[in-house]
Amino acid sequence: MRLRLGLYIRDVADRFSISVSSYASYFTTWLNLIHAEFEVINVFSPRDSITRTMPIFLRDRNPSTRFFIDLTDFLIEKGLSILNQSLTYSSYKHHNAVKCLVVITSSGVISFVSEGWDGRVSDRESTSECDILDLLELGDSVMADKGFIISDLVAKRQ
Repeated sequence: MRLRLGLYIRDVADRFSISVSSYASYFTTWLNLIHAEFEVINVFSPRDSITRTMPIFLRDRNPSTRFFIDLTDFLIEKGLSILNQSLTYSSYKHHNAVKCLVVITSSGVISFVSEGWDGRVSDRESTSECDILDLLELGDSVMADKGFIISDLVAKRQ
């Protein structure tokens, strides 16, 4: 419920008549378990598989597109400490947030979600830190919105 509906910790704890600390403990335990299970799955498909399953309109216009990339904000509750508040505050969203880099193949498969970063991380910094561009092969293209300035990072990999 927390992940699907974006409910606050206190709200979910109240719904199930348990303490906030108990719920937080359960949530963290399950989240760590899910992470451990799914971390080993590599869904980054080979180029020929992506090209074969790519929509025709994209294949006709830009067949070298390997994936689409974007930094996604997840709004979070404001932390109790001033340090945590300042680290997670996003001036763009005007809210506390955690950011994750999300990569979707041109055939529509979510193939990568990075670790979370604080709300102030830039598109460029997140892309270079997570090493997703190391998965590119010679001649691949990456699609991103116009504010996502990584063209020089991609050009280094040709």
